[in-house]
Amino acid sequence: MPSSRPIAAVRSRLGRLRHGHPASAEPGPMEEANARLDRQLARLETQGRRLDSHQQKIGELRTALNAMNEALRDRLTPIEKRDAVREVEHVRLHSQVGAIEERLGRIEELLSYPRMAVSEGADGEAVEVLAAIRREHEQIRVRMQIISSYEERLRRVEASVIAMYQGDHRHQV
Repeated sequence: MPSSRPIAAVRSRLGRLRHGHPASAEPGPMEEANARLDRQLARLETQGRRLDSHQQKIGELRTALNAMNEALRDRLTPIEKRDAVREVEHVRLHSQVGAIEERLGRIEELLSYPRMAVSEGADGEAVEVLAAIRREHEQIRVRMQIISSYEERLRRVEASVIAMYQGDHRHQV
């Protein structure tokens, strides 16, 4: 709120000027100026109180915003850790799937050679190779299902460990 010192000095000057004039029944320019000055002072005091109120509200909002920011940061930390673990797992699985695709590619190459007219014995051998390929394909599918179920189990274990130690600064989960 502004200081009332300059206003007091103005009033003092106005008072000295007023004493020099003869008193009259009608309010003179000095009384009008004094009344205006009082009204302006009241307005300034009102605005000062409003400003103080707004500054207090802004401080409260800033405090609440900082608390929400900290809460969000605390919630984000475990998510970032899980994302890092999933990224490592994704890279590992990507290399495994790449190796499986390479093996299947070699098998497809063997199957894509044009078939020549061969004797009865060669047809039997081709059927055996095809059966071996189907068995290999079935084994790969079973292995992928096992890996998938293992990954799901691991995800659930990680989630339960994170939930158990959440908020405990001694355990970096």
